[in-house]
Amino acid sequence: MAPEAPTADLAALRRHATALFGSTSGIPPAVLGEQRRFIAGLERSGLRSQVAHLYAGLDAIQAKSDEPFELFIVGEGKFGKSTLVNALLGVDAAPTDFLPKTWCFNRYVAQHKPNPHVRLFVDPELCKDARTSGVMEAIRRGRSGTFRGLDEYCVSPEVAKHLAAAEEKRVAETLGRSDAYWSPIMEMEWSVEAGRSLVPEVRIVDTMGINQQLAPASHRHHLKWQYERADAVFWIVTADKIGAQSTRDELLEAGRYAKLVFLLLTKMDTISNKAGAMKRAEKHYGDAVAAIVPVSGLAAFLARAPAAYQKSDFDKGWLRDQGHPTVEALLAMSGFAELETHLQRFLGRRRAYSRNLQVYSALRTKAREFRAIAAVARQDAAANKALFLELTQRTEKAQRESTQATDWELRAFTTRSLAGIESAIAATTWENRRGAKSRLGLQRILNDISVLAGSRVTTSAQLYRSTVLNWAASQSAGYISSEFSPTGRVADRTGTTALTSVDLRLAAPPITWRIPDVDDFWRDLAVTGLKALSSIPFLGGLFVEEAERAERNATLSIRESLKCSIPDQVSCMCNAVLRDVLDTIANAGGPLQSDLQRQYSRVGGDAAQDLALSSIDSAMAQPLVDPLVVALPIRTMKKMRWEPALR
Repeated sequence: MAPEAPTADLAALRRHATALFGSTSGIPPAVLGEQRRFIAGLERSGLRSQVAHLYAGLDAIQAKSDEPFELFIVGEGKFGKSTLVNALLGVDAAPTDFLPKTWCFNRYVAQHKPNPHVRLFVDPELCKDARTSGVMEAIRRGRSGTFRGLDEYCVSPEVAKHLAAAEEKRVAETLGRSDAYWSPIMEMEWSVEAGRSLVPEVRIVDTMGINQQLAPASHRHHLKWQYERADAVFWIVTADKIGAQSTRDELLEAGRYAKLVFLLLTKMDTISNKAGAMKRAEKHYGDAVAAIVPVSGLAAFLARAPAAYQKSDFDKGWLRDQGHPTVEALLAMSGFAELETHLQRFLGRRRAYSRNLQVYSALRTKAREFRAIAAVARQDAAANKALFLELTQRTEKAQRESTQATDWELRAFTTRSLAGIESAIAATTWENRRGAKSRLGLQRILNDISVLAGSRVTTSAQLYRSTVLNWAASQSAGYISSEFSPTGRVADRTGTTALTSVDLRLAAPPITWRIPDVDDFWRDLAVTGLKALSSIPFLGGLFVEEAERAERNATLSIRESLKCSIPDQVSCMCNAVLRDVLDTIANAGGPLQSDLQRQYSRVGGDAAQDLALSSIDSAMAQPLVDPLVVALPIRTMKKMRWEPALR
């Protein structure tokens, strides 16, 4: 029985993990080393286009430690995100007046020394729309650099507010139309006074809303990327909409990179069974989030607003409906005490540890997703190579079987025909010479070989169809190239046909053989003359023997003449037909092979598939990101000679 781990040893292991991820002076060198190794593996794989989404954020890992801690606010539609942002920031103005509407991503940092300018991040692709000229004219002098594919500009708060109002109006006016306007401004970062903020020096990102499916791809991609960039996520769900599968799917997406996700339940004041709502939320989302907290951003904001704050009619009506609660009651109603506990635990001493662990966990997640993608891409390359080989072999098999069968049948036909001719020649005499053509069956041979040639050509075409074309159709055979979602799953499989519609209507070759003449006029005249003389009374006896000898010689001459010409001519004719039919069969296989090669070359051919296989194998031959959290304790155990624990 293995000994239990001493408490001191477990403490040592925890110290190793803390030493690895607890650095406050930037991302730990070990993690940066894993980042470089992972990028090298991606490059070796040759799958850059398929794994482009995995590159997102890799180049910014080292700079991440210099960025403020980021808190990502997510909710479907208008679920009070801006109100929650105001409550966290402790701003002194109403949300509808201060904060730009959520037509873009809004970032806010509560700072003790706020920046005098607003940072704008602009998508250069969307700037190609002529309707963005006014925006570019307003900000063109403030460009300060680039940030992850976006152009960065710095403008005054007045210019930023003017742009926010104008862009919000333009987006709203065209929303839902085929020519909808989408602002090129992807993000706006505002700096506010940190005096009343719950989260000073933390960058809060207020999103556009995850259900805006009409947004262009750049906006939707930007939302996914924010999940990776954030350090923690506040996910807002209204108490009356608990259980939506789409919300759960998005929560799991946000958790891909080990982000801490807090589920915030809003509108709890609108339902009677608050305990039931918490149970439903725990059932549907408990395994996907770090904590579930019922909150009211409005209650928190009103409780923390200064006395001089002039409440809106909506705020006054809401306070009246709640029975004019005290500040203490508003704070209790807001749920911010529990939320602040979670925040302080997260933002306190373990902030650097949590961030560095998330960076490393993101690398591990990307490595797992890459392996899943690489495995599918390898399967695609292997399947493409195997498909081409299979179709090539089937084409060669059809041609080989057709050739062999044709050769055997036509040679057998030739042998039978020559044997019949030989028998017919042996039975030919001078007396029955007039029926020699019929007896030899030359016309029948010509007719039969024409039918046989046509049959072999037709059979060969059918064999090509059944062996190659019909098989390819039944298998839906085509060359595959998979495309992947940001989670590494197959999003789409595009197929390239391995065969086009090859015309296999084969025609039998024409036969040009001319049936030879077997008669000899002078020989027949001589024999006929002698036989006529032998029949003359009194004198004919003198010619009988001569006539008989001439007839015997004529018979031998006829047979010899036939033997010398007819079998050779029939044999030559059959061989010519055989060659023509074999050429016809080969000429059908040639276009098939050419078409196969042409279609295969569209996906790179054997060279591309072999390169893909070798590159992927090279990239996957070793871990792309070492499991450091496991490796360090195991190395420690080995040093301690704690062998039983390693079994």
